[in-house]
Amino acid sequence: AAPAPEPAAPPPAQEKAAPKGPKALIAQADRLREKGDTEKALDLYERAADAAPDNADALAGRGLCYLDLEQYESAARAFREALRADPLHADALLGAAEAARSLGRTAEAIAQYQKYLEAHPDGDEAPVARNALQELRR
Repeated sequence: AAPAPEPAAPPPAQEKAAPKGPKALIAQADRLREKGDTEKALDLYERAADAAPDNADALAGRGLCYLDLEQYESAARAFREALRADPLHADALLGAAEAARSLGRTAEAIAQYQKYLEAHPDGDEAPVARNALQELRR
């Protein structure tokens, strides 16, 4: 007979209340990111992406955190993964454009802003995308 597993130490009280599923992790990560707690948000998006590798919200959230942290190559990678999971994901399209713009990849940025506007002409960030396109085309 196999020996009985050792009882695990109970998690600290803070971790006990941690959300379980990817949806809950993403919701908590979104709230943390809005408050400016980017590092903690990134950790939760990572956990959500590990649990659901094709979850575009988790992947795009990770990219948004990398943008906030000015880690543009990592952001661009995360947004590419999100767009593979959902080619029309609004945050991923706009984020990919922002990352490309920050990396000096003007043609790529223009293409991503255009894709965002084609997919989401009345999206929350449509004015941002239009303004960015005007600036990049000067």
